Amino acid sequence: MSNAKITVKINDTEIDPSQVIFHFQSDPFPGGLQFSATIPRSFINSKIWKHARFESCVLPKEDKARDYFFWLANIFSHHRNDGTAIADFVLNNISEMQVNDGTIEFTGACSPFVRGHNNTAK
Repeated sequence: MSNAKITVKINDTEIDPSQVIFHFQSDPFPGGLQFSATIPRSFINSKIWKHARFESCVLPKEDKARDYFFWLANIFSHHRNDGTAIADFVLNNISEMQVNDGTIEFTGACSPFVRGHNNTAK
């Protein structure tokens, strides 16, 4: 049995991957945090690998970063914990991505998840 898992760190503190969502912002709001994440290559099925076209890069253009986020969110959704975690962080952009034989590693800016108020007009 493999011990492979998706790892996510916010400012160097490891968190459960279920605590993040993906929302691209070139200028993150509120921002202020940095993330790093690693996905084992074995977690990415061949169809996603073919369509996502992951490649090592630094500061990918917005359309490429959005595309990567689409596929990364899909991969994360298939490797969640028991479903009890609530999103606490929003991954906002990609500053660097490294595609290796065994993993994809990516870093970037992120934000705390800001919860709104339930304002209903009467």
